[in-house]
Amino acid sequence: MSNDAPGYRSFWDEVGETFPSLKGAASTSYYAECERTLPAIRRHGYLIACAATKP
Repeated sequence: MSNDAPGYRSFWDEVGETFPSLKGAASTSYYAECERTLPAIRRHGYLIACAATKP
């Protein structure tokens, strides 16, 4: 589906309206912690495991 196809915007509008919140999911906390560690990982030039416990 291209960005200019009929129904493209309405499709994503509906997805946005009906998609459930993932705020309380264990994976959300895990990935948020990993995102916070990325700048430090990039500064040191190597990959380390995320400090958060895997879900």
